Amino acid sequence: MCEAIKNKSENIICEQDSLYEFLSKDIIPVIRIEENKIVLKFNFKTDSFNYSNGSEELIKHTVLVVIHKTEKLIEIRFDTIYSPYSRNNNHYFDLIEFIKHYISREYSIDIFPLSLEHIKTDLSNEDSDIIKITCQEMELINGGRAKLDAGKNENYMIPIIGDLKVIISEHQSELEKAPALKAALEEFIYENEEMSDYTSIVITWINQIKTRNISIKIVFKYRNSDYNLIQHYSNTLIGTERMDHVISYIGEHKHPTEQQDSTS
Repeated sequence: MCEAIKNKSENIICEQDSLYEFLSKDIIPVIRIEENKIVLKFNFKTDSFNYSNGSEELIKHTVLVVIHKTEKLIEIRFDTIYSPYSRNNNHYFDLIEFIKHYISREYSIDIFPLSLEHIKTDLSNEDSDIIKITCQEMELINGGRAKLDAGKNENYMIPIIGDLKVIISEHQSELEKAPALKAALEEFIYENEEMSDYTSIVITWINQIKTRNISIKIVFKYRNSDYNLIQHYSNTLIGTERMDHVISYIGEHKHPTEQQDSTS
């Protein structure tokens, strides 16, 4: 795959910065080859309506496709089209589908979705001071929905469920005298933490200096698809360094079955 991309890049001027019609069959990306990754830069133009002045405007939209050779992952990076511009609700979904088909068609490779749901379970079972889940949106087993956010909590602890775990831990002796109560609390935690469907989580890498924390939001099964949307919250890291840190973590914590597939 990497050699195919390298061969195609030989006739491309990397400084070229052109506009291409969205979803055009003739789109040619600018390609940059680095030691551990290959970056394809797509420039699209999208007709949007500006509600602030009532005019139609042509919006330039850049998309980066980053092929991580070490982790064997393909990442699609794009920014949002901000208000006051309107956009098709399927804009990003269509964009991702186009990129997937383009890579498969042009370089004759198969792209498979990467599951990240196991990361939620793995982090919940860890007691780490370095990385924590700081927000989670859930569809509960009773049909309800909930969003639990650590907010400005200095311990980065998820409210309610995290609080109950602390109470059980700190009052073990008292709860041993009331086994029915202890069992009810543990069942409540299990049903809401283990049996719920998680629509999204926020993961935070904790630094002694809070402004240097790294936080990402993972939306599972984006728009009922088989891939995940990752939103990176801003911090002091610049450029691609922010997502490279996240990709490195994901590459190191793939599901065991996907680890086997990537090495075969």
